[in-house]
Amino acid sequence: DKYLAQLGTRLYRKVASTEPCVFPVAGVIGGRRNNPPDEINGVKIRPLCVFNPIHYQDLPELFIDYVCSVTGKSPSTTGTGSEGALTKGPFNAINATADLNNALVSMILTGYGGFSSAAGYIGPNYKVDHDISLLVPEIWCRMTPHERTPEWLIKNGELEKLEDFELDTPEGKKTVLASRLGYRITGKMAMK
Repeated sequence: DKYLAQLGTRLYRKVASTEPCVFPVAGVIGGRRNNPPDEINGVKIRPLCVFNPIHYQDLPELFIDYVCSVTGKSPSTTGTGSEGALTKGPFNAINATADLNNALVSMILTGYGGFSSAAGYIGPNYKVDHDISLLVPEIWCRMTPHERTPEWLIKNGELEKLEDFELDTPEGKKTVLASRLGYRITGKMAMK
């Protein structure tokens, strides 16, 4: 199967059999575990499921999420928060500041857009497990490099910025700072 994949790639790219056939990484999309509302021993846990199947965040908001994923505890033990698989405690021997520094320098040098994909839930009612996070790489690899840039996606209406809004609560109106969450995909991208 590897032979067929390389042969197909060589034919498509018009690469001679004497030349190396490389497969560069063209995108890194972090996974985000979204959790629905829950209750443990009578204590209600608020949902953390506000991200779309493909989501984009600018700096510094993206780094707020990164800081949460490499520090502290998982929401499986503390409730609301961010979860980073194998980024905590005994799983990651690299100091959190070194991890964050490497990520920031890499993003600056490569112009990487801060995309993430959802796992678990999209909203409090739609359970997707890892179906979406497994599908996103397939979608991503079918897009051209310029179609994967946040600038192009925003300009063409495939990403829309979330805006702050007022929410009526029993305690009165509260401002929800949704703009901190960045951009979400639109129906235009979903139907592409």
